[in-house]
Amino acid sequence: MSVTVIRDLVSAAKKFKQIIEEGKAIKEIIEESKYYRHPDSATISYAKIAEESIGKISDKDLNIGIVGAGPSGICALYELSKIDHNKKIKVSLYESDPKNFIFSGEFGDLIPTRAGRVSATMASSRAVYEVGAMRFPETAGLTWYYAGKVFGVKKKVNPFPNPGAVTTEFVFGDRVDHYIGGDWEDPDSPALKVKELVANKLWEGDYKIGNRTPKDVSTLLKSKDTLPQTLKDIHSDWKTFVTKYDGTTLGSAVHNIIFDSIDKLPGISGLSSLAERVNYYFELFGHFGFGTGPFKPVFNMSIVEMMRLLLWDYSSEYLFPVGENVDFIKELYKEVLKNKEGFDIKNIHVKVCDVFHRMDEKLAGVAYYDLEKDESEPRGQNPYISYHDYVILAIPQVPATRIISSFGSTTVRIYNGEVGTPKEAANAQLTAAIDSLHMTRSAKVFATIQKIKADEAPKFKKKPIQAILSDCGLASSYMLSLFDDVFGKMIDRSYRWIRDVSDKDNKYKLWWLCDFLKSVENIDKFFFDWSAQSSAGAFKLDLANDHYRSDLCFRYHTHATSKALDNRFFLASCSYSHLGGWLEGAFMSAINAVSGIVVAANGGGQEGINALNSEAQKLFTDLDPVIPEGP
Repeated sequence: MSVTVIRDLVSAAKKFKQIIEEGKAIKEIIEESKYYRHPDSATISYAKIAEESIGKISDKDLNIGIVGAGPSGICALYELSKIDHNKKIKVSLYESDPKNFIFSGEFGDLIPTRAGRVSATMASSRAVYEVGAMRFPETAGLTWYYAGKVFGVKKKVNPFPNPGAVTTEFVFGDRVDHYIGGDWEDPDSPALKVKELVANKLWEGDYKIGNRTPKDVSTLLKSKDTLPQTLKDIHSDWKTFVTKYDGTTLGSAVHNIIFDSIDKLPGISGLSSLAERVNYYFELFGHFGFGTGPFKPVFNMSIVEMMRLLLWDYSSEYLFPVGENVDFIKELYKEVLKNKEGFDIKNIHVKVCDVFHRMDEKLAGVAYYDLEKDESEPRGQNPYISYHDYVILAIPQVPATRIISSFGSTTVRIYNGEVGTPKEAANAQLTAAIDSLHMTRSAKVFATIQKIKADEAPKFKKKPIQAILSDCGLASSYMLSLFDDVFGKMIDRSYRWIRDVSDKDNKYKLWWLCDFLKSVENIDKFFFDWSAQSSAGAFKLDLANDHYRSDLCFRYHTHATSKALDNRFFLASCSYSHLGGWLEGAFMSAINAVSGIVVAANGGGQEGINALNSEAQKLFTDLDPVIPEGP
């Protein structure tokens, strides 16, 4: 599953309406988002890093391997192609998915369907179903910088119809609520009241970062005028916040907020005891969240992770101006092909099974099975091996764990004691960090609704319902989705009797959604279960006490400063960012990995850092190194 946290539904609804009426160009989003920083890297604007070459590599040919041709792998390839170099850079791009766009020839008639987690499926000839990345926050500065490069900054975008930004129906028990922004059919709705209570307490009440509220910190993080010292202070305060609250779950925080303020919430008919009322509102917020979808499945994430999502404050999200989202990654790849001088790319359709250091020649080894060979040939005994100066593992958590968890003392290393003598424990530290990442996945279902039925959907403020939230396992529905057996279960879940607050008699009636679902056109049904596709990634959410291992993955590139360690592997994937599941996180991790290669290729230490552009240098000077003693 993914998690949408649109704290201010009033602003979101107003902005949605404004953009529908007036339009919005990518250039405007770039200008609004380019300075946005995140609390774990509060002094660093990643979009500013990407505006020029990350750095320079002089007097050295480089042979680099990238494992994975998803968003992070292609972004790393793109940034490598921009590196200032006077020799030759050769890149081998390893990818196992035969439907990845890099294997579709010269981008002719074949339709590229996947780029890792970015995946699209055609429904007959009428629609594209985005089964992967489908919405893109305006605060994703790095994502929109790249979007401007491939689509052009004048291209217009459309807003994503998030719950609350459009006319929304919420069903909890036998109660129905209709709302859009701050307009509610029932202004005293328990769902609205508990949302406001929890949001306000988290945003400007109980959980301060230093002496600032999260509201104030968020404003400072996105402003171009925030002083460098203020950003450093926020970065320091955030570390203290993490230490204090890493062991606190979102669920416990929500429970405590409700318990302490239960008298401020409306009474519920039939519930008299304090425990009953607290539990009712706890469940209610678990299904309603911030008016954007269920939160109970992620109640065990840490309050630190929840605060990251709040600080990002992505009150508006958009759709790319493209037929299918994989075209975004494909076009970024095509930009690489324009930089051919001294930069060679080889796409390799193989299954990587091992990575290791070859210490006698200071090389990074990649072992793989050739997927183009006859399927009857046995595998597992004699894989092919290629050697590179450096390798970027641009793959998510599950395949990365499989690759690095079973090898000896010369695999991917970090410092753990004596520099220059890597040991099992050093590998175990990274393996444990990657293996412990908490990944959440869900299924998506799609179908086309007959227009005549869509016109019959309930209306609020004379506008038809466009989004549905409920407590019956349907999660968030955006006008709506189904598929055979899955579809049958959806109908079963929607078969319920409810009270419609718009009905003066307040009588029970069958939920309209049940009949509505029966009107889908069979030809367009589609179902995709991401829980069965773990190799393509997921949404990373830190549980309580997960921060430090998760943060190790984010800062892994800083090992490049160590000349003695001479680690030749780097990580890139949204799994290793603090924005797990978003393209922004995938791109940030790619920036980290490429900056690490520049530092390492220039000898590490301060000399290597000096080879980076001034913004990229902060990735090493402002983030804590994974090697405590430094270079």
